[in-house]
Amino acid sequence: SLQNLNPKKVMALSILSFLVVIFFGGLLFSNLYYKNKILPGTKLGSLTLNQDPQEASRQLSKSIDQFKLKLNFKDQQTEHTPTELGLTPDLNPTIEEAKNLNHQTRFFKKPFAIFSKRHLNLSLNLDQKVLQDFLTANNYAQQIPADAKIEFNKDSGNFEVVSEVPGKGVDVEAFSNDLTQAYSRMSPEEVNLDITDTKPSIKAVNLTDVTSRANSIIHQKIVINTPLKVYLPSLAQKKDWLSLTPQPESGSYLLSINKEAQKNYL
Repeated sequence: SLQNLNPKKVMALSILSFLVVIFFGGLLFSNLYYKNKILPGTKLGSLTLNQDPQEASRQLSKSIDQFKLKLNFKDQQTEHTPTELGLTPDLNPTIEEAKNLNHQTRFFKKPFAIFSKRHLNLSLNLDQKVLQDFLTANNYAQQIPADAKIEFNKDSGNFEVVSEVPGKGVDVEAFSNDLTQAYSRMSPEEVNLDITDTKPSIKAVNLTDVTSRANSIIHQKIVINTPLKVYLPSLAQKKDWLSLTPQPESGSYLLSINKEAQKNYL
């Protein structure tokens, strides 16, 4: 019985029981308290989000309105809003991700959330056309690359490949990644614009097969017999019966039959 225990042991057991109750009570309370909230220490850049999701959304909106990116180009620095660069923030998934960081934090770690940090990225949409128009308007595309193309040579009577020509300007893909990363973290506020050789979308090495197929088609002998005359279409005429359409997304050309040209010939 407790009467036979040493008073010091009784005191120790009482203190231990009290601490256990406090510990598990704190665990339960913190998990219930933070259930639909953002954990303290959740940051986006230098901004620590409010625990209330609606207030955090207002915080983010205000911070985004004030955020500007500095672009370093050669010896000049210009300042631009993300909207000018084609970047649009999406707050709803950002707040949802902040709440998910809460759900991903284990039950026993919730009471200690105030002593740790969680870093969040801003959800973004990037309009590539707006970005490209911005680069063009500000003369960052110094020389636009020329794609390789297929042309008909009247002297040789063949389709031939004209090689691509690299350009000079900003590597749009790399620049897009730098912009998105800087803005999604709301840091750093400076992004460098470096002029490099820009690659064409269509390269000569990828046009060999389609050019060979086109030439094999027009070099087939075609004889059209009529009661009055025999017609032998020339290479120059037969080449019009084919359509060779650039396909930048696949880096090649699409070969198809030009039925309208055939009909006009007949």
